[in-house]
Amino acid sequence: MYRKDGDGQAGIACFRIAGYFLIMMMVMVMMPACSRQPQEAPEIVLFDSSGQMPPEVEKDAGAQQVAALWRAVCEESAQEDLVQDMVWRLGENGYAAVDSGNQIDMTNAEQVLAFCSAVDAGETAELSIIEVISMEGTACGFRKYDFSTEDGKVDVVRGYYRFDGDGNLLHEDTVRYPADVWQYTEEGYLIFEGCYFADDYYIISLTDEAEHTALRVAPLDAGYRELYQKYIQPVGYEDNDLFLVNWSEEDGIGFGNLDFYDLFDRFYPMACQKPSPYTACENPGVGFVYRITESEFEHVITAYLNVDRSVIRSKTVYFSEDKSYEYKPRGLYEAGCSNMPYPEVVGCAENADGTITLTVNAVFAYENTSRAFTHEVVIRQLEGGGFQYVSNRVTGGDCDAWWYTERLTAQEWEEVYAGHASEETSAAEGGSEADDVFWYLPQADSCLLTEAEREELQDTALEAAGRAGEVYRDMEIEEGASYASNVRDFGTAQCREVTALLGEAGFVSISEQMNMQNYEKFEAFYDAYMQGRDAMVTVFDVMQDGLIGALTFVYRNNGTEGEIQTCYIGIGWREGGEPTIKNTLVSDVAKMHMTDRGYFIYTYEEQIVHSDANQYLRVRPMSEKCRELTEKYISGLSFVNYNAFAVNWDSSDVEKILMPCMFEDIYRIDTGRFLRAENDQIPAEVYERIMMTYFPVSREMLRSKCGYDAASESYPYEMIFAVPHAPFGEVVDYSINADGTLTLFVEGVWIDYDTDCAFTSEIVVQPSADGTFRYLSNRISSANDAFVQMYLESVMK
Repeated sequence: MYRKDGDGQAGIACFRIAGYFLIMMMVMVMMPACSRQPQEAPEIVLFDSSGQMPPEVEKDAGAQQVAALWRAVCEESAQEDLVQDMVWRLGENGYAAVDSGNQIDMTNAEQVLAFCSAVDAGETAELSIIEVISMEGTACGFRKYDFSTEDGKVDVVRGYYRFDGDGNLLHEDTVRYPADVWQYTEEGYLIFEGCYFADDYYIISLTDEAEHTALRVAPLDAGYRELYQKYIQPVGYEDNDLFLVNWSEEDGIGFGNLDFYDLFDRFYPMACQKPSPYTACENPGVGFVYRITESEFEHVITAYLNVDRSVIRSKTVYFSEDKSYEYKPRGLYEAGCSNMPYPEVVGCAENADGTITLTVNAVFAYENTSRAFTHEVVIRQLEGGGFQYVSNRVTGGDCDAWWYTERLTAQEWEEVYAGHASEETSAAEGGSEADDVFWYLPQADSCLLTEAEREELQDTALEAAGRAGEVYRDMEIEEGASYASNVRDFGTAQCREVTALLGEAGFVSISEQMNMQNYEKFEAFYDAYMQGRDAMVTVFDVMQDGLIGALTFVYRNNGTEGEIQTCYIGIGWREGGEPTIKNTLVSDVAKMHMTDRGYFIYTYEEQIVHSDANQYLRVRPMSEKCRELTEKYISGLSFVNYNAFAVNWDSSDVEKILMPCMFEDIYRIDTGRFLRAENDQIPAEVYERIMMTYFPVSREMLRSKCGYDAASESYPYEMIFAVPHAPFGEVVDYSINADGTLTLFVEGVWIDYDTDCAFTSEIVVQPSADGTFRYLSNRISSANDAFVQMYLESVMK
């Protein structure tokens, strides 16, 4: 029922689900260079985190009217009633409105029903819904959904707005996307899903960001909501299995398979009226072990379960010598997924023994359903307002609770935290900032630099960053992670400006889509290294979020093989454009070398978590024209998942490259979006239009070679699975032919094979006036054995 890795290590599974994206964000921020660049944002993005009202939003009369109503309600309502009063006021002014928790009946729901009818009928219609956002019960902003439909298709424009402490309306972002999923469910929910481009999400996942929304349209009995808030909401579905498995207090084995440690976490705030003090260390590499007195532990559990202490002790670790329970809080390796359903009480029945049975639906927007499963919870009400859970039974649907991660077993816990466990009765101090932030990165035991040299490096890093302080001077600095800049509204233009300012000041600097500034200094460092002379160079890497990473390469000739290290200094910002050192890290480097074309490839002694085997910097400059041609024609193509750019072909034998899986990349090049195939099928109209645009193929060829299904008039969707450490192509030269076509001379950069020329090919393309183009032929002029073998292994799968 619960997801585990194949080796049975639940901790690793939860790490994969919840911790992976956090770690990848940190790795991407810290890495000096990235092997793939995010594609240019497609038109589905309107605005992205401006923080101010852009001209287009200022013209949105609806948003301005909502803001005016908001201010009026704030003046008239008590804080605890603000969300409810805001929804009602919006309804009085003609809006369909609901709260983000779906705890208040939607106003003017008939507007939504009429729009849904128009969608079903293929008519033209428009609709707006305001979703009042609440945090900890207090209204803080709203989302404004503007829908339009024609021919059964729905387009969504979603604006997100919040209010500052002075009541000023701030625009966070606005995105537009087609609704790939649109349904009004039997349970009375409007559910829709769509995808849009977001820079930060793309950097992590190389995909568009999906938005799943579930809004309750039909009213719900107020009594059911009260039952939910009292009995179900305090426990919910997060990090516990109380409502996910079948159990009863009458079970002979003692409450089924319930995890009593999870229940202690959920029951403690309910029983003690305060947050639990038994929390994990901020350093995920340290495991905490608490000894909790039997009176406290058993009081929390028995407050909500009619359970004998012998059962509690049989399901936990109990020490009779000091009458205490061992307790290990969940850490990073046991974190569940953030995407999970929420419970909603939809029925209640009184039983003959005085208990009540609540019928609960699991509403799961992420899976586009308002009833992922149904379960019945029996509650025993006690005098004085207390209550106990008697049983839970899943009665409908599939409760495949993939978002829930079981705790580590004792053996798994020892393996994960071997040598880094702390036994406490209260929260202990965590590790250093460097330990907290960089536990996943290789760290050297000692540093080649003296203390004076390290201080000088820090002074130099701050001095360099100060040269770009004017760019940050008027920017807002937010609270956030210590590995990020936390600079608000820092974009590509500012990134390039900071890189240029550092370069003008004489520092070696880089950023995405820019040549290294003052690259000659880096080459001088490498030349000294090759000659066996002590050398050092610092590269200032300007990240897309505004962080500046000062990465210093140090070589010391110790008379034998020499030693290499990197010393990283992360530079963040205070208000007013004042730079500050956020963190430092020293790592041992096993080897490094420069390729003929100017790629500097280096390998850490210990591999970075979830990274390629090698890291790299592009030192020597690339012509702007070659960069432009690479981005337009080559970026995003695979040289191993299909054979279009790994074999020789032209219009005379183009049929041999037709593979269904290649469509996904070509679709992305054409639309700027990632493919979302409904029922694993692609409409023939879409498939054929795109493929016939970008390749010299006919409809007959496609239908013969790519699995066309005449009954459904569609083609099968074949997902491309990422090939680890694959090569990427780069245009190194080009020629304009007499017929207006371009011949692109492409070389394959394969960092993990220490080469910038794994293969060379000539790709002929024909540009069109509308901005599209057509691949006319490919000719491989050379390829190394490793590339050939990897290609063969890929296509043989």
